Amino acid sequence: MVIVQRSFYRLLQVGLIILLLILYSCSEKIVREIRIFENGVLKTVEYPDINGNVVERNHFVDGKMILFEEYVYIDNIIRAARFESGEKSISSVEYFYEEGQLRRARYFSDGVVQRLIVYRYDEVDRLFSEMHFDLRNELRNVIHFHYDLQNRCIAKVSVRKDSLPSQEFFNYDLNNNIVKTVVVSGSDTVSMSAFAFNKKNQMIESVDYQHGNLVKKIKYTYNIKGQLTKLLYFDKSGMIVREEKTVYLSSGLIKSKTITDYRNFEGDGKKVTDVLTFKYTYFN
Repeated sequence: MVIVQRSFYRLLQVGLIILLLILYSCSEKIVREIRIFENGVLKTVEYPDINGNVVERNHFVDGKMILFEEYVYIDNIIRAARFESGEKSISSVEYFYEEGQLRRARYFSDGVVQRLIVYRYDEVDRLFSEMHFDLRNELRNVIHFHYDLQNRCIAKVSVRKDSLPSQEFFNYDLNNNIVKTVVVSGSDTVSMSAFAFNKKNQMIESVDYQHGNLVKKIKYTYNIKGQLTKLLYFDKSGMIVREEKTVYLSSGLIKSKTITDYRNFEGDGKKVTDVLTFKYTYFN
């Protein structure tokens, strides 16, 4: 009888602990479902786990699902992903870890391995190389990573089969923000990007060049909470071509996004504005 009572009270204690955990989770308003509407029409439905990782995403056009995405997380680390289009073509990815490090990634199409990436690390656990194999298990590309004395990646060298090697170089500021990247193929500078940051290490401007010509410029604006509230896109002549404004709920979740595109080449040529609204369902 005593043993039975002890077992009963032990179960009761476990039950109370579980109940408290559930109540705590509910008080934190953990998101169960996110519905995204474009101009009032449902476009995307997302299902996050308790850590905020999206484990399922459905895309819709005219009320019909055109793309299904599924992600598997274990210990808050992605382990697999699967994609299925409206035409039933299926692709997927599997990730393999050892001692917390990503070691391999396999990419499938209709059940057949199309690509394998093998990741290697140096003696101080920095990513040393990526080896890319095709569906015939032939080595197609090797990427080597180089670091400075502060363990910052300063260069990536990509050697592809039957093509010139390419190199990407990174420059940093005193706060370890990347302020410049340059991509070189052979002796030709293919592209260059530059980034500017404020005192809070928030990116406030980025510019992209291709073969020496400016192709894109973006300015970033934040509110007092540090949330990104506006993006302005400029073309090579300095004209605004796109504007994105984001409004947040008091919880920090996105309430809406207003996207204005000034490059409307159809109809009367006037700007086009789309409004994305986010609707959240929480665990009860």
